[in-house]
Amino acid sequence: EIGFILSEKYWGKGIMPEACKVVMRYAFETLGVNQIVIGHLKANTNSGRVQDKLGFNIVGELPNFENWIDGKPTSYIQRLMTKKQWQDINKKHD
Repeated sequence: EIGFILSEKYWGKGIMPEACKVVMRYAFETLGVNQIVIGHLKANTNSGRVQDKLGFNIVGELPNFENWIDGKPTSYIQRLMTKKQWQDINKKHD
């Protein structure tokens, strides 16, 4: 599973997608993992966009997930990428 948080002053600079790509490459190529899961609170559209850019697919939504920021229930969006999906994405970019 990949999780991330980044100070607002660094948002929009492409840092998180690039950092995640390095972690994903290491996980799939060096560690030999078969899949990576990632997720975000439904209201956190910035994290959702990063995960979209990386190619993660939504596999489910957990309703009434307790938001650690303000304690209000929200939905948690769960995403997944398999090693095969990652390889296919990277063939397009090579």
